[in-house]
Amino acid sequence: MRLVYDGSLHTEAGGMTRRFLTLALISAIAIPVSVVVHNCLAALMHAEEPVFFLIAVVVAPIGLAIGLLGAAICAFVSRRRRARGA
Repeated sequence: MRLVYDGSLHTEAGGMTRRFLTLALISAIAIPVSVVVHNCLAALMHAEEPVFFLIAVVVAPIGLAIGLLGAAICAFVSRRRRARGA
């Protein structure tokens, strides 16, 4: 099987796919960064800091799930359109 780049990220549906993948990437990076910042601030302040903890545990995983699901749906719709010839 040979992988060939067909330029589909530059089409209208591909633009949405790129946006969803960007959201997933940013969310995936935000999880460990937020954990590290939370731990550093907690160590420095000697108190619990809830903002970065909530970002790492709630916000970023939701963004990751939305990004991956949205990219998968956009890719599926794009392939289906190409298969139909539309």
